[in-house]
Amino acid sequence: MSESNSVVTPECRLSFPNLFKPEKNTRDDGTVVEQFGASFLFPLGADLGDMKALVLRTAEAEFGDDALALLKDGTLHNPIKDQGKKRHLTGYTEGSYISAISKSRPGVVKLQDGALVDVIDPAEVFPGLIVRASLRAYAFTHRNPQGKVMKRGVSFGLNNVLIVRDDGTRWDNRTDAAQDFAAFGKPPSTGGAASKGDLF
Repeated sequence: MSESNSVVTPECRLSFPNLFKPEKNTRDDGTVVEQFGASFLFPLGADLGDMKALVLRTAEAEFGDDALALLKDGTLHNPIKDQGKKRHLTGYTEGSYISAISKSRPGVVKLQDGALVDVIDPAEVFPGLIVRASLRAYAFTHRNPQGKVMKRGVSFGLNNVLIVRDDGTRWDNRTDAAQDFAAFGKPPSTGGAASKGDLF
């Protein structure tokens, strides 16, 4: 029985979600493609064993028995990266992160009353949510227009996203309207005696 090239992540934080509308990206060969995608941040100590095993299997199948050494020395692109190198970005502290892309729109679901339901409102999906992602791994070799190899390795494709919960963390600088205007949420005034300074 062959091993799957897909994996479901442990719980992680959603970052830079682009799950409902594709963005244009330019490849190493100059071609422009439209892609969906997101990044996923894992806390220090998270069990990434299944993800690492999938990366290694995919690399060995494409690049041979030296794949592990090539992943370690950076010759091959490793999709599991160190958050510490991105500390200038909101939410990136310690632990690992990955980015995953897809040419087709990934499914987004959430648990509601014990059942999985589709999320169709983009407003429900924002950076900082706690999620799980279904990923597939694939090997790649990018060449420039002259045919020179520019980059090769393993990346993750994004299948689907499960919203696990919202613990109040938001990294998009959006605030809650009810909290912003809480001080004004009082019964309307019934009026009163006008002062001499009132114009109306």
